[in-house]
Amino acid sequence: MTGVVGRAIDEAPTDIQRSAMLVAIEAAQTDIKAHMTMRTGFGQALLTNPIAWVLSLAAGALVLHLANKPNVDKTLAGSPVAATGNAQ
Repeated sequence: MTGVVGRAIDEAPTDIQRSAMLVAIEAAQTDIKAHMTMRTGFGQALLTNPIAWVLSLAAGALVLHLANKPNVDKTLAGSPVAATGNAQ
């Protein structure tokens, strides 16, 4: 009986550490899940999607403006086919 009690006392700190580690891991998992749910929820998407849409349009407009491409009318007016009237 004394050997069983001695082994139980020797193994107790290891079990306590293991239990504390499992509790800490479960708490971290709960925090991570709550954070992910908060950041990927409907309200967050409702806010970020229109902002991203506007930024994408602004970036596209900036690229087109910087490219300084002539519009279709100017391109057709300057083509040799339009000048001679020999469209096929």
